[in-house]
Amino acid sequence: MSQFIKNFKKGGMVFAKEVPDPERFGIVEFDASGKAISIEEKPEKPKSNFCVTGAYIYDNRVVEIAKKMKPSKRGEIEITDVNQKYLDMGELNVNIIKGEWLDAGTFDSLLDAGNIVRDKGIHKNFDSLIDEAIKEFSEELKAIAKKKLL
Repeated sequence: MSQFIKNFKKGGMVFAKEVPDPERFGIVEFDASGKAISIEEKPEKPKSNFCVTGAYIYDNRVVEIAKKMKPSKRGEIEITDVNQKYLDMGELNVNIIKGEWLDAGTFDSLLDAGNIVRDKGIHKNFDSLIDEAIKEFSEELKAIAKKKLL
């Protein structure tokens, strides 16, 4: 993901993954050429099996875009609406995740994700992975700030 952050310039970026139960997620629909054309939150009849995973990157305009959003029926500003706005502006980049992705949005999927992390021994490296990610992200932010100041 750090490569995406390094190359990010403007607009919004989301990551999508094909799932067997798309009605549980925000779904991105693609046209025949593979271009994203719509995003819908937890549709009863999904237009695709590609969910938006919850990893987002936005430019600074996201604050103003979110301020202009109307609350949903649940009384919340929905990130799906923000993503759709960027898509409507032609500024949303949707990247398909080809590798593994773990959902933790239900009790069962959270348990499954925990078991996978345990069984693969991933948790043994978490501290060093987190430290390395923080260090890398910090360096990237410093480089971006330096460019902006020059």
